[in-house]
Amino acid sequence: MRIIEKLESLRRREHSATVELIAALVECYTSKTYLDAGYESIWDLLVRRLDYSFAAASRRNAATKIVARYPFVLEMLRSQRTSLTVLAKVVGPLGSTSDPVGLLKSIDGKSQREVERIVALGRPVAKPVERVRRQVVRKPAAKPAPLLDCGADGSSGGGASGAEVVAASGVGLATSGAEVATVDGTGFGTSAAEVGAARTSAAEAAAAPETEERVSLSFSLTAEDYESFEQAKAILARKLPADMSIEDAFNELVAFYLTKKKPTRTSKSTGRKKAAGGTEHPRSAETSAHGRAGRTSTGTEVESATGTADGTETANATGTANRPRSEPRSRHIPANTRAAVFDRDAHRCSYVAADGTRCNATRNLEIDHVEPFALGGSHEAENLRVLCAAHNRRAAERVFGTRPRWKSQRDRC
Repeated sequence: MRIIEKLESLRRREHSATVELIAALVECYTSKTYLDAGYESIWDLLVRRLDYSFAAASRRNAATKIVARYPFVLEMLRSQRTSLTVLAKVVGPLGSTSDPVGLLKSIDGKSQREVERIVALGRPVAKPVERVRRQVVRKPAAKPAPLLDCGADGSSGGGASGAEVVAASGVGLATSGAEVATVDGTGFGTSAAEVGAARTSAAEAAAAPETEERVSLSFSLTAEDYESFEQAKAILARKLPADMSIEDAFNELVAFYLTKKKPTRTSKSTGRKKAAGGTEHPRSAETSAHGRAGRTSTGTEVESATGTADGTETANATGTANRPRSEPRSRHIPANTRAAVFDRDAHRCSYVAADGTRCNATRNLEIDHVEPFALGGSHEAENLRVLCAAHNRRAAERVFGTRPRWKSQRDRC
């Protein structure tokens, strides 16, 4: 954990340097030294002289102006009770509120999300009107396919005519009089006029992008409903990628609802087939009449023992009586047990570090065996815990060692 302590030390030094920078910028701002140095504004100085990005310069510029007018905010920054990002969010509302000091005190010690809520409460708007709008959008451009699939001898394997080659490539081949020469020098009798028409058609096709019809939805949710939606997304993250879009989640939830609620006619149609004299599948009938085929440990197929008329048991093909085979252990965890474990761990990764820090992940959650299943661990709730995918892999590495990583695996917790 020494690297964590080093990171904490570097973070403290970075924060201290940031506070000193804001204090120096305030001095530069109030004394207007930036003007004497040839810069139009503090933001201009930050970008051109100090090489900050536009976004970073905007945050520091906002903090500078707020601290210059309300000096007590610098202490809020120093004690980490606010941040540059938070101050950048309130710089606009400060200019329109009748109680700017009260607004600044209300954000003291608040998180970014809490500050966004405070700002929204101070500037209420009418509920947005729901809108459904049909649109035609451009599809992402696909990678172009090879124009010619040449064999080992250099000849074209696609059998494309000269006109097709010209239309596909959009470029002209060498011409001789009214004829156009092929790649290997033989003529295929395409006139120059036809080649020109093919070029025009190819250019028009390239200029017209492929499109698809989509529907744009615009509506608002209550904070409670949105929180429920986020919980649903967290559950979906066990199946879908962690960076899934709102569209992905919407489609998955609709498909799930339709699967559960949409009436089907499968069972009725099956019943009508049976009533119409449908017969059992030949393989099923054969299996029920003669018994199922088994396999020995070497893979040789043998017949299962069947009962005779006098009640005795025949031997299988190997000459030994059939013995009941032990069932392999199943990795399936009962649904009730899974639900109980997720409820117990509050649908959140249960990993807790040595210093008491608990992982905050609510997506990509998995059920982990405290005593690994491969070493005899049971499916009892006491032996199960909820871990995010990253901590689950980490726990496995501690027991079984590291294994080659697949490209699809994610390191995010």
